[in-house]
Amino acid sequence: VGGRARKGGGWPWFRRGKRSAVAEDVPGAIRHALGSALEGDSDGVEAALTQVVQADSSDVDAYLGLLRVYQGRNEVGRAISLAQTLILRRDLDREQKTKARLGLATCFREGGFTARAIEVLEEVLAEDRANPEALRALSELMAESGEFARALTLLRRWAQVEGVPSRREEAVLWLALADQASAAGQREGARRSLRKALRRDPDFGLAHLRLAESESERGRIKS
Repeated sequence: VGGRARKGGGWPWFRRGKRSAVAEDVPGAIRHALGSALEGDSDGVEAALTQVVQADSSDVDAYLGLLRVYQGRNEVGRAISLAQTLILRRDLDREQKTKARLGLATCFREGGFTARAIEVLEEVLAEDRANPEALRALSELMAESGEFARALTLLRRWAQVEGVPSRREEAVLWLALADQASAAGQREGARRSLRKALRRDPDFGLAHLRLAESESERGRIKS
């Protein structure tokens, strides 16, 4: 997916030529970007960060800031183009490349390119198995794609890394697995998944209801 080049050809942050006095004042541009961000002025942030990268094309953090601006304005094409360009650079450290990849995955997801988003997130996890943002996002995408078992595995890894409970979210995924099994005619498999959902969250009312319905279908009215 290509970005939107401006009139005159090319992206403004890669232009060569005479630098303006404003562009040379990098600290001033950064202060302006911060002030604009606090005021919610995304155009002001973009203009200031563009000045920064025109003055110093090695300032990767400024490019990452521009990426977030485009994401915030839902300019998916521009964001994807910038993220892809950043990933190809050889001067990024590991953390910066990870941020660029995570940004690219978010753009692909927002643009409806689910398979590409999954591919990029898997690249992140291949280098950093404990990246919480990638684990969380990939778990959600797996659930959206109907791959609930893998979504569950990734969710557990995310919870372990973050040190937070995920009982209700795990129970929701077990319920989804139960529905999936039921739709495939695997009634016993569905019941097993419902019981696992309730082991994870005994107060999950919907799982209790589904299990009651399942028992009723078997003629086990008392149960």
